[in-house]
Amino acid sequence: MSENTPLRVPGTVWLLGLVSLLNDTASEILYPLLPAFLSSVLGLSPAAIGLIDGASKTVEGFTKGIGGALAQRFGRSRRFMLAGYAVSSVAKPLHAFAGSLWGVLGLRITDRVGKGMRSAPRDAIIADSVPPEMLGRAFSLHRALDTTGAVLGPLLAFLLMGYFGDVRQVFLWTIIPGVLCVIAASFVRRDSLTAQRERMPFSAWRGVISDNRNFRFFLVSTVFFTIANSSDLFLLMRTRELGLTETQVPLVWMLFNVTYVLAAYPIGLLADRVGRPRLYLGGFVLYSVVYAGFALNLAGAAVWLLMGLYGIYYGVAESLGRALVSDFVKPEVRPLAYGIHHFAVSVGALPANLLFGFLWQTFGAPSAFLAGAAFSVLAGAVFLAGAVTRKA
Repeated sequence: MSENTPLRVPGTVWLLGLVSLLNDTASEILYPLLPAFLSSVLGLSPAAIGLIDGASKTVEGFTKGIGGALAQRFGRSRRFMLAGYAVSSVAKPLHAFAGSLWGVLGLRITDRVGKGMRSAPRDAIIADSVPPEMLGRAFSLHRALDTTGAVLGPLLAFLLMGYFGDVRQVFLWTIIPGVLCVIAASFVRRDSLTAQRERMPFSAWRGVISDNRNFRFFLVSTVFFTIANSSDLFLLMRTRELGLTETQVPLVWMLFNVTYVLAAYPIGLLADRVGRPRLYLGGFVLYSVVYAGFALNLAGAAVWLLMGLYGIYYGVAESLGRALVSDFVKPEVRPLAYGIHHFAVSVGALPANLLFGFLWQTFGAPSAFLAGAAFSVLAGAVFLAGAVTRKA
């Protein structure tokens, strides 16, 4: 590391981490209670739940691609990011009034549109805020702060459910962290300077892909992995099948997020030293182990252990995946590249969730989880064949 490299992660990254913490607090008050709400209150089947989550994530993927392209085209990453947080913050408390599959689907899609709109511009701002040798730390710190909100959210959901006993009333409380999130986001003053200097038409995405062999392999492996990566709602449903009570589900989800928080920053530090591609490859292996474990009829401590391991996997994948985008493309096309990557992350969400729901409903949960483990192995093989040859 050169003597001019800053020793500390810049304040912009910390502020964006706070914004994400508040947003995730709102999201994770809602999320762990959704499976019981959808299945018990609304009476929806696993296939219908897969449709809701898959469709919303697919829309999220398209929106992420559009958000990155618009930020690149107009050089206004900050404005698109702020608008995205505002849209999501409005949608979350409205879940309290949903009474049908279509009502929930509309709100989930609206929430995901907000996420899609903000993700690529925000990641571009983070990448522009630090030198290349600090990318792992910057994104890992941001993900750690983001996931601290995902620890607070389930804890608040647990406490609010204990007090109100009504999931709809709990959903209304998401308005408080949502409003605070938008206020905090308005204090972000930095924009993506490279995007402002290099404004490009939407068609420039073809060149970003064709000119970067490692990025192409990375995207292909990401698409394969989206087929493996079904909704976490299914994981929470599986924990219920394996013996956890409705009250315990928010707590096991909190454990997952605690592990994620504790793992994210050390993983980023290690990746900056030993190479991000190698460590990212290990995430595919860990995901396969977790999903194969959930295919077994485990109970008690084993369920909690698997969710803890799943948190470590997220610490690898979520942080390093974003850092690798900056490794594989030129700085001036980062907003567009992040949009392409986020699109690839979500493009298989609908077929993945429909397939997972079909396998669960037809053959049982173990078959669905084993299929997810197999696709993760395939995605890791593609990444190994191409992108891992690039030194980070």
